[in-house]
Amino acid sequence: MSAAEQLARDERARLGLGDEAPVADLVRVLERDGGVCIALCHLGEQGLAGLYQTREGVPVIMINSSPHPVRVRFTIAHEYGHHRLGHGVAVDRVIDTSSRDRREVGANQFAAELLLPGVGLDRWLRSRGDAQPDLETVARLANHYGVSCEVALHRLERLRRVRPAVRRALQARIEAGEHRDLAWQLGLSELEDTVTEERRLGVRLPAVTRRAVLRAVEDGLIDGETAAERLHVDRLEVQRMRRHGRAID
Repeated sequence: MSAAEQLARDERARLGLGDEAPVADLVRVLERDGGVCIALCHLGEQGLAGLYQTREGVPVIMINSSPHPVRVRFTIAHEYGHHRLGHGVAVDRVIDTSSRDRREVGANQFAAELLLPGVGLDRWLRSRGDAQPDLETVARLANHYGVSCEVALHRLERLRRVRPAVRRALQARIEAGEHRDLAWQLGLSELEDTVTEERRLGVRLPAVTRRAVLRAVEDGLIDGETAAERLHVDRLEVQRMRRHGRAID
């Protein structure tokens, strides 16, 4: 196990995630207990993947929410890895799990262990008979932990739970998109969390910012229109946030 993976394992314990359970809502956990602010913005499929920086002493993660939610989740975990590994400012145009850059390797390993812990993977495989993984196994594993099939296969390879020839064959099938049809046939449910709920918004500001703006509305310091401008939403969305308590994520 690398130092980055051990740090992620320790971080799971610190965040109260245990050593094997999926992270049900990564944004909520990291904003509530991880000490970071997370913004989601639609930048297009080819836009910047994510960045991490500290502004006025506050760790801030900005993520492109245009890709599929499981990819967004991994990018969030990757940027959080930069934060916890002490890498300083990080600007990631793409998240490349095959990168050999030292910082990127560390952030990728951290993110993979945070979202798909090795202990959990082993126990999950044993519950299914511990056989050599096939595409259905990869699809179900990815769905269980809320990651992409590419990340799930990478973890299986990293933990030596799949033979190289099998891994290559599965990678080819994933690149051909067969896993998407299989997931539909298996009736695998889509993940429901902050990312999936709020990616419809053009911009999703950090929870602390939303709380401050909605509190100002409640206190009569600003009106709904001003709140909508500051939160980059329309007035109906502000009303919905207030009605459903969305000030606290």
